[in-house]
Amino acid sequence: MNIMRHELGFSKTESRFPAKGTCLAVYSRCVNAELPIEGVLRASFPWCAAWAAELKQLFAVYVEAKQRQNVLDYDDLLLYWAQMVSDPGLAGEIGGRFDHVLVDEYQDTNRLQASILLALKPGGRGLTVSGRRAVDLFVSCRDGAQHPRFPRSVQPAGCDHHA
Repeated sequence: MNIMRHELGFSKTESRFPAKGTCLAVYSRCVNAELPIEGVLRASFPWCAAWAAELKQLFAVYVEAKQRQNVLDYDDLLLYWAQMVSDPGLAGEIGGRFDHVLVDEYQDTNRLQASILLALKPGGRGLTVSGRRAVDLFVSCRDGAQHPRFPRSVQPAGCDHHA
């Protein structure tokens, strides 16, 4: 990301363009929360809102560079996994290979990861989660996700709903 940031000239702007770590955090949040950049900037990175167009450009160049090099980052792995289990038959086949799926530190699970888990274990049967806060049934989070609430389970990062 930093190479593309530099090649686009964003590392030498008059007013300070977001640092590489911030750029990666914004990109990752867009992918993991499945939200457009404007919403992510407004909710989590308001000091970067003036750079929305440039960040979109940077992210497009970043994705193109990864594709040219045939490489994946962690967010890509999640996207491919989510795409794979969006097919109910394939999700059922994969999820059926496991009687139980345990997710530790569920409060750190993001929307994309939660969608993968629910595709593998629809309705939560066979899915056990643990973490710091306990809730039950479903929790709606500010990222727009509907995360499962299981007995003695926790809400994902970014949620501000309290049981």
